[in-house]
Amino acid sequence: MVIRKDINELFIQAVQKDQIFDYLTGQNGYEIRLNEAYMPTDIISATFKIDEYLKNNPNFDKKKIIDAFYKMSSDSEWSWLIVYYSAYFERRNMQFLPLNELYENVKSNKVQLCKNNNWICFNLAPRYNNLWDVIVFENNRFINDGYRLPKLE
Repeated sequence: MVIRKDINELFIQAVQKDQIFDYLTGQNGYEIRLNEAYMPTDIISATFKIDEYLKNNPNFDKKKIIDAFYKMSSDSEWSWLIVYYSAYFERRNMQFLPLNELYENVKSNKVQLCKNNNWICFNLAPRYNNLWDVIVFENNRFINDGYRLPKLE
C-alpha cells in the first residue's frame, strides 16, 4: 500500500479543474486508498480535505460542492456514497448539504442499488449482498450513533 504524497493538493486540483464529482467518487486520479475499508476513496480523508479547503477559502462558493453531491446522488453507480459523506460532513460540522433532497435521489436509485454487489466490505458481505441493504444498515447505524440524518426506509 502506497500512501499518496499529493493528498493535500487533490481537492485544490479538483476545484481548479472543476472535477469535484470525480474527487468525491475517487475517479480520474483522485482516489485516496485506505486499508481499513473497501471503498472507491477514503471518504474521511476526502471530507477532511474539503473542510480544510473551506476554512482556508471562506469565500469559496459551496454550491459547486452541492452540485457535485446532487450529481452523485442521482447517479445509480455512486449515490450510495451520500450516506457516508453525509455522516462525515456532519461529524466535521459542515452542515450545508441539502440532505433531504440528496437522500430522495438516493432512494430513487434503490432498484439499481439492490442489484449492485460491488464495494461490499468483507465484514458486511455475510449479512448483506447488495449496496442498498448495506447503506440502509450503515445509515441506521449512523442515526443510532447520534447523527442527524434522514432515514432511507
